[in-house]
Amino acid sequence: IPIQINDFFYRTPLFYFICTLLLASIIYYWFQRQKIEQRKLQRLVDERTQDILEAQQQLIVQEKLASLGQLTAGIAHEIKNPLNFVNNFAEGSVELIEDLEEEIKGGQTNFVPEQLEEIFTLIEDLKTNAKDIQRNGTRADKIVKSMMDHARGTQSDQKLADINEIIEDNINLAYHGYRAFDKQFFVQINRHLDSNLPKIIVYPQELGRVILNILNNACFAVNKKTQKGMANYVPIINVKSKLIGENIQIILYDNGIGIPANIKDKIFTPFFTTKSTGSGNTGLGLSISYDIIVQRHQGKINLESKEGEYTQFTIELPLNKEP
Repeated sequence: IPIQINDFFYRTPLFYFICTLLLASIIYYWFQRQKIEQRKLQRLVDERTQDILEAQQQLIVQEKLASLGQLTAGIAHEIKNPLNFVNNFAEGSVELIEDLEEEIKGGQTNFVPEQLEEIFTLIEDLKTNAKDIQRNGTRADKIVKSMMDHARGTQSDQKLADINEIIEDNINLAYHGYRAFDKQFFVQINRHLDSNLPKIIVYPQELGRVILNILNNACFAVNKKTQKGMANYVPIINVKSKLIGENIQIILYDNGIGIPANIKDKIFTPFFTTKSTGSGNTGLGLSISYDIIVQRHQGKINLESKEGEYTQFTIELPLNKEP
């Protein structure tokens, strides 16, 4: 009897309906899984396509920067020739003025006291002007030389160097470089450089490139915060150098927009940047800086930051670095 009942059940429309419903459910589930997989695949393709486009954009920017570097080196070289002329003649003018002063002093009996007073006043003014031209010309010459060194992008030789001098040169280069980009830019730069630091063996151009890159980022950060129009905000960059045990420590601080906590660990990663694509930033600056300090100088570089408040880079260079 059970066999007859089962046989009867298998022949009923209900059995075929259940089978059809089960098959339809399987097919529906399979199609839904396919759609989900397709959406996942599409998202993955979109992400990879975006990564490729960003990488292409960064490579394009790198090529533009390389061309710009060559152009900058050429311009700096052309500026250096007349600048040398100005410096040389300023130095010569100081000597000529001093010779003139001595000649007048030797024959001062030919002048009345009022004339002598006026002459010596004019000579002193001329001497002051010539020395100012010479001093500022020398400063401009250092900036141009730094521009040429950075534009070439070549590795420098190791040599005994004054760390404070490297810092000072790159402070000027970063500030005036950003001022050329934005005439309204202002920042208060506080220097706390230890005058008793010993000279150490470093790669001066490469170390300067690190300091310049961090200072450029600091200028960008404080300028972004300034543009927000916050009341009583004064953009500040603090630059310190000091001797800590067997290391020279360089601290570069700014009270700009800071770095979000969730991306701090990525800051030294190649091609990672918080700036928008097309801003001229390749995301390589801090990665290269890390390699220069850690690999080339056997030093350390650390980051501290709080979003919206500050960013601080601390560099440590050993006194007795092996060549």
